[in-house]
Amino acid sequence: MYVKLFGTILQSSIWSEDPATRLVWITLLTLADGEGYVRSSTSGLARTANVPIKDTERALVILESPDKESGTQEFDGKRIEAVEGGWFLLNYMKYREIRTREQLANAARQKRYRERNAITSNAGNAEVTTITTIASASGSGEGKKGREKKEYQKEFGESFWSNYPKRAGNNPRTAACDLYVRRRESGVEASALLDGVKRYAAYCVASGNIGTSYVLMAQTWLGDKTEGWTQEWTAPKRKLTKDDIEEIAREAAKI
Repeated sequence: MYVKLFGTILQSSIWSEDPATRLVWITLLTLADGEGYVRSSTSGLARTANVPIKDTERALVILESPDKESGTQEFDGKRIEAVEGGWFLLNYMKYREIRTREQLANAARQKRYRERNAITSNAGNAEVTTITTIASASGSGEGKKGREKKEYQKEFGESFWSNYPKRAGNNPRTAACDLYVRRRESGVEASALLDGVKRYAAYCVASGNIGTSYVLMAQTWLGDKTEGWTQEWTAPKRKLTKDDIEEIAREAAKI
């Protein structure tokens, strides 16, 4: 389970829906992987949620539809989007960021608590000076990381996003940018990501997929399961037309 269930779900408009819809929604949250995808068929989801198939189908329609009462209107209140092999939780990245901020805040509180205890329990000036030095060095490191993140975000907009092929349907920029930053922080070179996305764009053009739902969402392309920058994206060979065949025959006759 990767998705934390927030207490605000009880105030969500989804909680006014019937029990089957609420149960299907919680099941989707529970089954979501680290990137917000649920890999399942409708019948498999119904079995997991222990909800009749007809009720599951109706719940999916509700979750895929706009909801003016939803507290989050980034996708007109829609909660999921059907994708190949299952569904994608549209607001997954937003809530993962909230969870991450909570974890970082908690870690910072624990650090301050340990430092206060260390200072209190060690009266010697030398030890106090050491702790202060460590704290200062840590703050400097966080500043550097913040500058690098801004640099990667700028890099994302100027090079990666501007070259990513257009698709039909949702393609959340914020989620893609977050994953791009993670890739750069993990050591993936900007040139590798840019070269990879250019190969993928050429592949989509050759396949006739530009502007269709067959183009992967950028966050999927950058995800752990796809790692689009590592793929060759060899363009398919163009199918010979009648004119091509006649031209080949004419050339062959000259030999």
